Amino acid sequence: MRTAVFWMNESLLILFLSLAVAYTVSSEATDLEGDGRFKLVLLPDTQLYSDEFPDRFHAQTQWLADNFQREDIRFAAHLGDVVDKNQKHQWENADKAVARMDEAGVPYGIAMGNHDMGGKAAHFKKHFGSGRMKGLPGYGGHSRNELNSYYTFSAEGRDFLLLFLNIDLPGEDLAWAQRVLDEHPDTPVIVVTHLLMDTKGRLSEKPYVRKSKGNSPSFIYNEWIAKNSQIFMTVNGHYSGTYRTIRKNEAGLPVHQYTADYQGYPNGGEGFLRIIEFDLNKNTLTHRTYSPYLDEEMIGEQHNFTEYVDFEKRWNLEIPNQPYE
Repeated sequence: MRTAVFWMNESLLILFLSLAVAYTVSSEATDLEGDGRFKLVLLPDTQLYSDEFPDRFHAQTQWLADNFQREDIRFAAHLGDVVDKNQKHQWENADKAVARMDEAGVPYGIAMGNHDMGGKAAHFKKHFGSGRMKGLPGYGGHSRNELNSYYTFSAEGRDFLLLFLNIDLPGEDLAWAQRVLDEHPDTPVIVVTHLLMDTKGRLSEKPYVRKSKGNSPSFIYNEWIAKNSQIFMTVNGHYSGTYRTIRKNEAGLPVHQYTADYQGYPNGGEGFLRIIEFDLNKNTLTHRTYSPYLDEEMIGEQHNFTEYVDFEKRWNLEIPNQPYE
């Protein structure tokens, strides 16, 4: 594997390639439960892949299909903007790329991006609504409008829940999400939504698309996420670039927040995705940014880093939620 070193201002890209020790996992390892570790993979905005560079998208999903068991990847989360311009060929390209994960049984979910909303999100619901997703591992359900969904997975003796949420999370969507939390009161939750935190760590005070019916990122965090101690992580795309921060919720517990979107890089992002490894023995979250298309890693404090988390303390949910109403 080669290692790619990037110094960014997002408009300039200087790439140096060097030899690096390959990341290896035993091909004979089929059941890694019990070692205290597991992974979550983020697939940021694929909109330009679906339009012009489908080979990058296929490289990502084929890598997941080939490696999710050996790498102990328990879930893959697409961060939205599956397509760019709501055109037929883009949806077809995306459908074919994602089908590689279907065929291999990869557990995954997809958030709806603003570029996926055309025609009242009819194409998004057709290709990635309940009709397709209800057969996936860990599928829990959709909201009535099919713009929100949730999934569960188990790892190292604990259950987890991922909420894939609508842009600007209008009141009915927010109420649906709260009901899901209330039905799983002892389960740690990761919120996946296309648009929340920008690449400077800011939460906008205004809704992005649904100006009259939507809720702003600031409202969603302060009036909902911060009141629900189950939510320990949020991930989003949309904003070209990356950022990470840790906010405290109303109970004083940390919420780890990550923005990742590589579409500003050449050729729509060159297939880079984010791999997050949980190590419950070391109490660490380790992030790697890797492109299966290039077989390269991206190095930098926003792309490759480790954070300390006291998992037992963080996932002790004796502190009751203060639910949104």
